[in-house]
Parts: sequence; structure tokens; C-alpha cells
Amino acid sequence: MTVALSANALTLLATVKTDLGITVATYDDQLTRLINAASDAIARYCSRTFQRSTAIVEKSAGYGLHKLRLKRTPINELISVTFDGEAVDSTEYEIGDAEAGLVNNEGGWVWTAHMPRAISDGALPGTEELLYEITYDGGWVTPNQSKLMSGTPTLTFAATSPATITRSAGSWLTDGFAANLPVTITGAVTAANNDTFRVASVSALVLTLASGETLTAEGPTAACTAEIVRGLPWDLEDACIELARALYLGKQRNPDVASEHLMSWGATYGAAGGELPPTVARVLSRYRRLET
Repeated sequence: MTVALSANALTLLATVKTDLGITVATYDDQLTRLINAASDAIARYCSRTFQRSTAIVEKSAGYGLHKLRLKRTPINELISVTFDGEAVDSTEYEIGDAEAGLVNNEGGWVWTAHMPRAISDGALPGTEELLYEITYDGGWVTPNQSKLMSGTPTLTFAATSPATITRSAGSWLTDGFAANLPVTITGAVTAANNDTFRVASVSALVLTLASGETLTAEGPTAACTAEIVRGLPWDLEDACIELARALYLGKQRNPDVASEHLMSWGATYGAAGGELPPTVARVLSRYRRLET
């Protein structure tokens, strides 16, 4: 059975093979497993998920402060917020710091702690309920998520509800397009159709856009491109490549040897106990979230 890259893979098999100078397919399954293992290790070390989704639903408590923190960053778009099942007006909140995952509310997010009747001094800290539900677009498009429409099909833009983009030939599915990812269109005659849109569902010929996304009727139009554009920072991918490389080379050497050097060449395999190589840990330090 062929091993597939996991959803959170931070690099591609071809990239790691090039880094290692491997041109044969003999080690593809092993390298794919190591990429998945490296990506999992990085996610655990950083306490976060990196791959992008345009339909994340996250529950959160309120603490009576002006800021609320979301887990999947960067925040690309806030789609909706509800409090105890009721919609919060979108004019009341905004992205404060996309990289840090902060959502601002100048009026303050309601403190959601319990307020026992027997206690007259108010709510009890530490008893906060997850009454806020935030739907948002967060994370970076990874190399594995990045896709480009193949061939030269025409595209037809339908101003329906939901809006759709239909190709005349080929297949969105074969090209790897998927729901809950952003598609960027260029080359359309109508300027408003040259934009990035959230995709709700995908079939062979039709991209159905998410609620709230609008198009102007057009087409069939030739010379358009459709792409899920890569956004993952390059140093983060490099850290995954380096860790996958270290895991691969580590299987070829004496387990008691932590590193090897010959003239200008050197390789570090990681410390005992499953620690990350120091060079990888240094890169990841800027992406790491400390659990509180």
C-alpha cells in the first residue's frame, strides 16, 4: 500500500528527495512516513496546527477583556461569531493581531464564568463556559495544499446562491482542489471575479463557493487561472525538510552517534529522547506556542 502525505504535512516528497539526492522511487514510502512524522513532531513542539482551513469552528470562553485568542493562525478572515447561540454583530469585533490570533471587541467579550446564587461577590474565576463560537479562516496553505488548475479549460462564473465556478474540461478533483481552502482566480474579464474565494464543496467540474461569497455572471471565459496559493513560511518548510532528513539519515547510522562531520559536510541526527535537532528547534522557536 502506498503511503500518502498526511493533511498536516509541511513539505513534499519530491522536495525531500531532492534535498537527499535520491532519484529512485525505492524509498518513497519510507520518506513519506518520515515527512509525516517530522510534521507531527513540529506540530507537537509548537503546540499548533499550521495548515489552512477556511471553515474552522472554535469555541471559546470570554474573560471580560477586549481580546479573545484563537488557535489557528494567522487569522485570514473572521466569518461569524455567536454568543450562546445568538449572532454577534460583525461591527462589534475585528482582527486585532492576525499572527497572534487576537480578535478585538472594544465593548469587551462577556465574562462567561458561573455566577452561583449563594455567592454575592459575582462570578467564579476558573469556571468559564465556552459560550462563544467563532467561525473563521486560519492557517497557511502548505505545499501539499497548494494546487494549480491543469490544462486550458474555460471557466463559467455563476452569480447564484451559492455562487459556482464551472470548468469546461479536466477535473478539480484530479487537480487536487478541496473544500475549505481558498481558490484564487486571475484572467477573468470581470474584475470582481479576479479574487480569492472560500470553497465549500468540490466536484469534477464545479467549485461551489462558501456562503457569503459572490461572483458576477461571466463566461465561458478562456485564459483564466485558478490556484490554491502556497503561503507557508519557507523557513518552516525548511525545518520540516531538515528534520525528515535527520530522521532518514539516523536510520542509516549507529544509534549512539549524535552527529557526524567530514571536512565541510556535517549531519546532526537529534539528541537522545526524541529531542529536535538544535538547528530545527531554533527555527521553530518563533512559531512555538506555550500552553497556559
